[in-house]
Amino acid sequence: MEMRFLTLEDRPLLERLLRENPYKEIQVAFQRLDPEKMVQFHADRILRQAAGPDSPVWVCQAGNRSGILGIQPSETHSQFVGFSIFSIEPILTYNLRTPDKEEALQRVGDVLEAKGARLVWARCDENEGDLNHCLVQVGGEYCGATVRLSRWLSASPRPERSPNFRVRAVQDEDRPALRDLARANHTHSHFLRDPNLPRERKPDVFPAYLDRCFGHKNRPFLVAEDSSGKVVGFSLLLCPEGQEQRLGQTIGIVDFIAVDESAQGKGVGAGLLAESFDLMERQGYRLVELKTMLDNVKGIQFYQKYGFRMLSAELHFSIGGRSGRWP
Repeated sequence: MEMRFLTLEDRPLLERLLRENPYKEIQVAFQRLDPEKMVQFHADRILRQAAGPDSPVWVCQAGNRSGILGIQPSETHSQFVGFSIFSIEPILTYNLRTPDKEEALQRVGDVLEAKGARLVWARCDENEGDLNHCLVQVGGEYCGATVRLSRWLSASPRPERSPNFRVRAVQDEDRPALRDLARANHTHSHFLRDPNLPRERKPDVFPAYLDRCFGHKNRPFLVAEDSSGKVVGFSLLLCPEGQEQRLGQTIGIVDFIAVDESAQGKGVGAGLLAESFDLMERQGYRLVELKTMLDNVKGIQFYQKYGFRMLSAELHFSIGGRSGRWP
């Protein structure tokens, strides 16, 4: 199998692989995305990555079968844990045979080892079964699956608001309470299941993420408080710009939602969702989406109760770390 660096001249091949990707069909249909705009958006993003000195992207060619494989340094996470973390992204290997996928991953592994990667993250669609097998073959350890759910904001039913809780915009003095809520109540995550992340750092992964999001205009927080003024839950939203031009659609994202254990089942989550929907509608979004872990059964049932539909699932893998070397 031939592997060479992706160049601008490979754009037609890249676009074809993006256009024919079988794992985006449900999302594109449900969210009424413009398929061609989506292809152009992702092609631009991958070509920008390939132009960077530390994020190579390769074309994998085996006969008339082709794939795209790239790596990216995860600088924020590397700084957080104190050692070098990379991710394998993009992965467009659905057109390759299993032995070719294994060979490509091994060769990329040699590059990652030369770059000093201590930990490598990878993910794949649940339906591309041989790719998750290949990731295991190169030392990947399964860390769980995330599911993508979405609903139209204009759809029914709408979440109910409880009169026992007030939802408001975040204030700077809420930071300690939000950190504590995230640390104690956000327990469904592939990060927390990663055997190669330092155990002592895992409780602070999400509090540190919240700190980075504070003050960002496209990342508003909503806070729920009880009658005594105690903060009992919050949601963090992502409000991207320029989606109409890039994707032909507008989609707001519930990035993070946490409710204190003592207040769960009392309408806090529903109230946060209701206010989140209202905020997104005021900003012109038509859809909302979120991700959660596949084994978060209660969470998925809660979201489905309010009209969310499951669009896809991704499997997460962690490679290396404990030995400090690619296997």
